[in-house]
Amino acid sequence: MNIRKSLRALHRDFGYFVVGITFVYTVSGIALNHRTDWNPHYTMVSEDLTLPSTSQTEYTKDEINTLLKKFNYEAAYRKHFITRNNEVKIFVEGGTVMYNPEQGKVELEVLKKTTIFLSD
Repeated sequence: MNIRKSLRALHRDFGYFVVGITFVYTVSGIALNHRTDWNPHYTMVSEDLTLPSTSQTEYTKDEINTLLKKFNYEAAYRKHFITRNNEVKIFVEGGTVMYNPEQGKVELEVLKKTTIFLSD
């Protein structure tokens, strides 16, 4: 009877192991089959804001930093410039912010490195 209990416990533990390996292969197989649907190395952070419209054409670094603080994502300021269309293009760490003061629209797009899928 003692060997029967041992075999039963061994069969149960081996079954748990096989189910775990099957789950790992399932998740990795789905990730590899759908690799073209997403960038496994980066994720895109995108936020939109609507501010009151203004006709201001020049912006200082401090004004840009107060604008960046309105986003939920903390973007680190690098530099900015005014385009021909009077839009302000702000370069932040990992992405850009486009600000149209006449319409009051602000769009943040940042690429963040993903830690779940490792690169080759």
